[in-house]
Amino acid sequence: MKPTLQHLFIAQHLQDKYGHHESWPFSSAAEIEAELCGARLVLAGGDYLVVGSDHNGVRCDKARSLEDLTTFPSDSLIIPYHELERAFYDQYAEYVEL
Repeated sequence: MKPTLQHLFIAQHLQDKYGHHESWPFSSAAEIEAELCGARLVLAGGDYLVVGSDHNGVRCDKARSLEDLTTFPSDSLIIPYHELERAFYDQYAEYVEL
């Protein structure tokens, strides 16, 4: 799958917001974008982005329900779609004001 604008935006938002945390597994937005693209991840309203690590390394996936979280370790980060959407609108508002 080729990277989409959604992958690029989500990667940049995640790196800006969580990149300073010691336990954050990515060193750049490009790494996150590659992971999202490799997972063939497309998020829609109501989804949650889950970032966690397992025996295969760092993994990004989406969850729609509590049941979908059963394959992730308990220290995974869960990011609701509405947070990503709000960040998109905030960024867009800043762009329009320029």
